[in-house]
Amino acid sequence: MHIDTEKSLRTLQQLRDQLETFAADLRGSEPIVTSDMLGEGFADQARIIARQLNSIHQENLRRSLTLINATRKAEAQIHELVRQEAVNVHTLGAIDAEGAAR
Repeated sequence: MHIDTEKSLRTLQQLRDQLETFAADLRGSEPIVTSDMLGEGFADQARIIARQLNSIHQENLRRSLTLINATRKAEAQIHELVRQEAVNVHTLGAIDAEGAAR
């Protein structure tokens, strides 16, 4: 039995590449809210909004890195599946050859 893993690997690699790009963008930027944007009377609110945006920003980065690690683990599992399939094919071939020799 052959399991087609190439499409899965390509899809995982594309997803990982997109996530790594997104994470790099997140690392390279930080949300900024100034009191000018809201007016001087809203400086306290601007600080609260900035903290909230920063928290969301950090959570997005954390989740992106978690997903990147998950894609790497999935790729490793696919590679292991391919390796096991090759071993099984070799073993079954040897058993078939042994049976044919009898």
